[in-house]
Amino acid sequence: IPFIFVGAWDSSVEADGEILRFLTNGLDEDAEQTVAQLQTLDEPPVWSIGHFRGVVSKVDALYAARRVLTKRDLEDFLFAAEVVLSEEDPALELPEDKRWAANLYGKSRDHSSALRQGLCDTLVLLAVHGNALVGDHLGINLEASVGVVVLRLLTPSAASTWLSQKNDLPQYAEAAPDTFLSVIEEDLNNENPQIAQLFAPAKSGIFGDCPRSGMLWALQLLTWKPERLVRVMSILAKLCALKIDDNWASTPMGALKEIFRFWAPQTAASLDQRNRALEILTKKFPDVSWQICVDQFDPASTIGNPSFMPRWRTDAYDAGEVTTASEARDGQRKAIELAFGWSAHDEHTLGDLVERLTALGPDHRKRVWKLISTWNDAGPTDGQKAVLRERIRRCALTRRGRHGRLDEAEREYALQAYALLESRDTVTRHQWLFLKQWVDEMDDEELDYLNREERIAGQRRDALQEVWAESGLNGIMELCRSGDASRVVGWHMTEISTGVQHAADFIQEILGEQPDELQDKREECISGFLAKLDMTDRNAALAELLARHGSDEDACIRLLLCAPFDGGTWRHVDQLSKPLKQRYWKEVVLPCWSRNDAAEIATFVDELLKVDRPRAAFQAAHMDWQRLDSPRLIRLLTEVATNGAEPLMLYRLDRYSISEAFETLEQRGETSRDDLARL
Repeated sequence: IPFIFVGAWDSSVEADGEILRFLTNGLDEDAEQTVAQLQTLDEPPVWSIGHFRGVVSKVDALYAARRVLTKRDLEDFLFAAEVVLSEEDPALELPEDKRWAANLYGKSRDHSSALRQGLCDTLVLLAVHGNALVGDHLGINLEASVGVVVLRLLTPSAASTWLSQKNDLPQYAEAAPDTFLSVIEEDLNNENPQIAQLFAPAKSGIFGDCPRSGMLWALQLLTWKPERLVRVMSILAKLCALKIDDNWASTPMGALKEIFRFWAPQTAASLDQRNRALEILTKKFPDVSWQICVDQFDPASTIGNPSFMPRWRTDAYDAGEVTTASEARDGQRKAIELAFGWSAHDEHTLGDLVERLTALGPDHRKRVWKLISTWNDAGPTDGQKAVLRERIRRCALTRRGRHGRLDEAEREYALQAYALLESRDTVTRHQWLFLKQWVDEMDDEELDYLNREERIAGQRRDALQEVWAESGLNGIMELCRSGDASRVVGWHMTEISTGVQHAADFIQEILGEQPDELQDKREECISGFLAKLDMTDRNAALAELLARHGSDEDACIRLLLCAPFDGGTWRHVDQLSKPLKQRYWKEVVLPCWSRNDAAEIATFVDELLKVDRPRAAFQAAHMDWQRLDSPRLIRLLTEVATNGAEPLMLYRLDRYSISEAFETLEQRGETSRDDLARL
């Protein structure tokens, strides 16, 4: 009976043996001997692999032993399960980047993960089958008793509790669904919900871990039962409000989209039940439900993943498969009706509809343009109109948009809407040219890359000329702020602000006296401006600006860090004091590859090695090993291998570049085999 309750254990872990002895009241001192005896049977009920032991079929064993189970056996198991599962994870005492190696730091739990998993499975089995098994002759409500254990394991709600229990949450949810949901709802109603710790940004990589996965799997597991759909859906919608800033695909919004996916919904709820749930979600959480609605008729939304299913409950039986074409169309139609009947459209919702025109029928397409006209009549701001106007341009009026199967009549509607939303403000009108470095032109059929680039450059130059004439520096900075092409803005400004004096004045203005929220944009703009200037004008402008700032060390360093990474800039760096010179080489951001000659490569390798940045030097030189002399290359490789001063994830090494460095040394024949072997 103790073997049935435990399910699996590690015979080499003393704490696991203590649990077995407790469940037998100390009578079974040698579990190993009992396992050996049971394995002599023709069909042994236990298994043994290495130092792990376990029951072959816990369900069969539980049903076979139900007549001899006593109330004391069950109470002892529930107590032992609470003791084992309530143990906090000692790995939480370590920094996040070291938790993967918790065993090496002696921060592992007393009980094995096999025992924890086995106890969790038994809790679920007793909750699902316990009352049918022993309820009649023992008079105990096992489902309620398991619910009490789960409640104690998850309360009081604290960050350490959720993080310690993160891997077992799906089992808790399956064991006591209502209790599990009540604990989450109560925590989310607090001003500072502790469950938010599970949704902190998670690191990726080979030792990465996503703490929120267990919680999302638990909630997905519970959505299969139609009666719980609205309740779980509301929890997921609240979790969508938590900011998740990482690249893991497991998110609350992703889970919701899987549930309502019209062609393969991940719930056993019928179409009518799903539609009613979506209507409720629309009223309670409009921002979340909008994303779900438009996802149903998104042409790109053709890939889905199966949701987590319960292991012991039958809630997901015969569900989750691809639906009939008729049901899929009905589900999609409901989402479209909700989207077009939205209470208050804005530039974002209308833009979403424009991007999905190809998935809509002719009547709905006309309604999109009518909605845009009605919205424009309500008097949106120039900024709001610019956002929608750009989405219309990209989706319907560019070459990429034309390949989206929109006919000429539809393009005519798009042109009318595009003209209707044109702003009188010069900066707003030209923002589309500087949102990204790459620009999708309207009616772009040009296949010659150079001709196209020349034409785009001319449009950008004319736009900057107009903005500079009407709005001056404020207009230029607004273009930088609203897009991701600040360097492009600076590059083309050299064609407007000509002459060394004008160039110095422009940089002086844009640099700003004190760092502010636009500092990165300002510096990118300056970087583009200095990169376009020829060497003579750039050196003269830098000399003028450095003289102006004089003793303002921060301004001098900021300016030089914006300058191109070459010998012209370093001549100005060499004139600084020794501490400032070291600061430059410590802070400079290196290009992936720069066009430096042999003397410049030798210079930056030497300087970067002086400030303990060998991998940065390796990154900057890895395309030009032939231009680096052998002694420096050997020193660089040695420092890369032995100097750990740089952050590990900064300037990561690749095997190809290292191999190329060795081949270069080998071809020259100047390095002994012993030195190569040492490297």
